[in-house]
Amino acid sequence: SGYTSIRTDITKSKAQEQNIIAAQADLSAQKDAMDQHSLVSITDIKGTISYANDKFCEISGYEQEELIGQNHSLLNSGNEPKNYWRDMYLTVSKGKVWHDEVKNKAKDGHFYWVDTTIVPLYENNKLSGYTSIRTDITKAKKLALNLIEAKEQAEVANESKTDFLANMSHEIRTPMNGVIGMTNLLLDSKLNQDQFKLAKTVKTSADSLLYIINDILDFSKVEAGMIQLEDINFNLGGMLEDLGRAMHYLAEEKGLEFICPANPIINQWVHADPGRLRQVLTNLIGNAIKFTEQGEVAVFCTIEHKDTRRLIRFEIKDTGIGISEAQQAKLFSKFTQADSSTTRKYGGTGLGLSISKKLIELMGGEIGINSELGKGTTFWISLALQGVEFEKETPLQLADVQEQKILAVDDNATNRDLLEQLLTLWEIDHQLVASGTQALQALTECDKDSPFTVGLLDMNMPEMDGAELCKLIKSDSAISDIKLVMLSSQAQRGEAKKMQAIGFDGYLPKPVQQSELYNVIQQVAGLTDEDDTLITRYTEKERTQFKAHILVVEDNITNQLVIKGILEKFGITIDLAGNGQEALVALQQGTDYDLVFMDCQMPVMDGYTATQTIRDPETKGINHTIPIIAMTANVMRGDKEKCLAVGMNDYVAKPIDPAKLRRMLNQWLSNTEVSTSVSADVETIVDIAESDAAEVNKEQTDLLVFDYEVMNAMLMGDKELMATIAETFLIDMAAQIEQLKSILDTDDSQQAAALAHKIKGASGNVGGKALSASALEIESASKAGDMKAVQLGIDKLENDFTALKGEMETKLA
Repeated sequence: SGYTSIRTDITKSKAQEQNIIAAQADLSAQKDAMDQHSLVSITDIKGTISYANDKFCEISGYEQEELIGQNHSLLNSGNEPKNYWRDMYLTVSKGKVWHDEVKNKAKDGHFYWVDTTIVPLYENNKLSGYTSIRTDITKAKKLALNLIEAKEQAEVANESKTDFLANMSHEIRTPMNGVIGMTNLLLDSKLNQDQFKLAKTVKTSADSLLYIINDILDFSKVEAGMIQLEDINFNLGGMLEDLGRAMHYLAEEKGLEFICPANPIINQWVHADPGRLRQVLTNLIGNAIKFTEQGEVAVFCTIEHKDTRRLIRFEIKDTGIGISEAQQAKLFSKFTQADSSTTRKYGGTGLGLSISKKLIELMGGEIGINSELGKGTTFWISLALQGVEFEKETPLQLADVQEQKILAVDDNATNRDLLEQLLTLWEIDHQLVASGTQALQALTECDKDSPFTVGLLDMNMPEMDGAELCKLIKSDSAISDIKLVMLSSQAQRGEAKKMQAIGFDGYLPKPVQQSELYNVIQQVAGLTDEDDTLITRYTEKERTQFKAHILVVEDNITNQLVIKGILEKFGITIDLAGNGQEALVALQQGTDYDLVFMDCQMPVMDGYTATQTIRDPETKGINHTIPIIAMTANVMRGDKEKCLAVGMNDYVAKPIDPAKLRRMLNQWLSNTEVSTSVSADVETIVDIAESDAAEVNKEQTDLLVFDYEVMNAMLMGDKELMATIAETFLIDMAAQIEQLKSILDTDDSQQAAALAHKIKGASGNVGGKALSASALEIESASKAGDMKAVQLGIDKLENDFTALKGEMETKLA
């Protein structure tokens, strides 16, 4: 009749229950949040799906009922590499977490990307299944792929643009060279003052445009990786002297002193790419002259021997505006000049130094700058090049000049240093002074028993120039016996004659070559047989020129251009005939030819028949004793005898060596009577050629596609002539190869041999050694009547021609 109340404190359990409910709510919220973002699935250890969340279904396009009991292979896109899934299952089956980006295939067939993490599940410490959590990254992946594709397209477009510009080199330069060439001819014609100014403006503008075009094209070639360096032997001192002459006019226009080289470089031969090295030096010298308003630009070259290597350092020093440290830091970058005002004032693309840096680095060297704003600049190049010992220059006969005593007068310290080094090297007694006043004092105070015999006078000096000094010397009988040579850095047309009238015995425009200066000292001192009243650079050159008129008989247009180019460089007048019949007509027209160069194998009438006809006393209106020199690519024993038997006097092998050709001309153009003594070189040529022919198959694989050095040496470094001949050769050769293929259809082995012989000779003359060797094989097979071998050789001939064409277009662009 009452109540008993039993209570149990469940506060803790209630709190735990609330915590559990809260935790479940949190988990539910987290699951909902994850479902909003992630694709979640659970599988057993065999990979069978037991759970897939709504996001998984949404992205894949499958309903849950379609997924449960299935394997993830249902979503396989087929894009994964072999063993991809096997490696994944091996990883997770070992209890390790696996992560990767996977491309899946949805129910409707479209592809989507997921960032996937697979985590092993355990029950009672035993692997029971896997949870896969994925994030849809399709949009990000597409964006990344689009960016990659856009980048690749941009790179392809840029590469195409660069390749296009690089390959357009010849096409762009050719019309510009035409404009410049024609303008030069116009400037050399009779023009009134206004016409001359207009033509000069056209020339200046065209030169500037070509300079910019060359920069852009060279930069494109560098960027496209199309620059191929040559490896040939060249004389370093000779290259610098040539460069000095070529660049001197720029300094002369600004009234600057230009010394290149500024120190003696005696017989230094190296193995490298002289064209690209000259290009870099030309750019640096051009910049130095451009940014120097007064003073001088000097080019120094020091050489250190280290075993067979030559450690070479060039320094181009100027007294120009200088460059600040901040500007120096960016100077070798693309499209960069010191500052924008520099571009406005001096012009230029800002590519020259960038190109120069790339080229020097390709040669394995370094390029740099030392400068201070307002105090001038020194650009330097450091290179390690292979030395060459076998090239030798004719030694100077020092005993001829060592008895002379020379007074050199020049206000420029760099010029005096150079003269000091040269005269000391030649062991000539000398004194150097800096002004006309000092020169007069030296002459009057000189020991009368040992007077100065030769004076070297600079023209442009303050207080008293060289011309005024000459007048004073010649007016004083006590010192007037001295022979005087004018060295002028401001040479003008007609100035030599004026200097002669004043009293000079010699005249040399600067920069003066070392050999020129030495020879002029010899001549004005009376140590040669020359009787010129005024010794100049041009009279010195004329001593080595031939005064002759020669008929060249050659049917191949490439060979015509080669022999014509070489002979014209020797000062010889040339007429051409295309076969023996044309040669007879030319000889009967009354022209007083001194010599005939006769190809042996030609259509219509060959060289043997033509020579026999010329020697025949019954042939009227012709000089029967004119010297005839055979030209042929055949240099086997027996060919010489055949040539001599028909009346030829001598024999020159193709490809033609200019040095041997000059020796042959010296022999035949100096004799009035015809001799039948073949030059000594021929025996050597025959022996070497016979040996080479025996080894042709052995050495075939070593033959160069294009021996640039052979062509460069043959045409004596005339790059313009090389390009012209190459262009003509490629057109003509393509036609000859097609003609040879047509001949094969007729099985005419005689015609095939004759045409292969022409191909062999022409390709040899331009340095196409591999093509020439292939043509020789076809010629030999044709003569043997083996037309199957000829047919097999045609494919190789065409391949060699294609390769030669590619190399010529690249290297002679």
